[in-house]
Amino acid sequence: MKLESLALWAEKDLLTEEGNEAIGFLATSRLWFENGTLMGSGTEMPSEFDEVLCFLQSEDGHRLMASESSMKNLCAECLHDHVPYAFGRECFGFRILTEDHVWYIAVTPWNEKKHFTVFLYLREILMKYLAKLRGFPENCYGVNPYTGERIRVRFGADTFESFPQYGADKEENVTFANEQNGIACIANAQVSAMVNGIIYGWETPMADVKNYDENGYFEVVEKEERKGKR
Repeated sequence: MKLESLALWAEKDLLTEEGNEAIGFLATSRLWFENGTLMGSGTEMPSEFDEVLCFLQSEDGHRLMASESSMKNLCAECLHDHVPYAFGRECFGFRILTEDHVWYIAVTPWNEKKHFTVFLYLREILMKYLAKLRGFPENCYGVNPYTGERIRVRFGADTFESFPQYGADKEENVTFANEQNGIACIANAQVSAMVNGIIYGWETPMADVKNYDENGYFEVVEKEERKGKR
């Protein structure tokens, strides 16, 4: 598991009390510290929830749920994870991606009755929905630009997914990726934007499919140069 920042601005809108089942919402849980003990209530969660809680109390999970002081210290260090919240109150948003789920953790350090709200979504349904809003498929195949290895790119992720390699020939891997993406009717522009979404961030111009030509080449700079010559 890995505690991550929210990669998409649209994810900030999910940190509410109203989950939408149509986009994969499953359950929510409220947790708070009481006399140093983590307490909780909410709807029934799958067994993976226990793993998530243990992880968030460990060093690997930055001890987010280990104590009230560690929660406040982490939030103080993560100002870029601030989420707009009602009445100008502080809220910090994080997520954990697993194979089947997305766990969103909304942290409100000031709220003694609700330090954490955990929202659970089905990963495939939610990410398909969020990807469609941006003109992307939920995943595509590609080639790691640094190693030439075959990769799968999942929308909204922050790392490439590798899988067993069948040779390290970059040209062969490009052919494989093109074949798989062709079967799924995924355009070169979409692939390039998704690969660069992993590298540069999903809210950057590099992750905007409109900034690529039909061959998958970034062309915003060229357009701006042409405007300047007029």
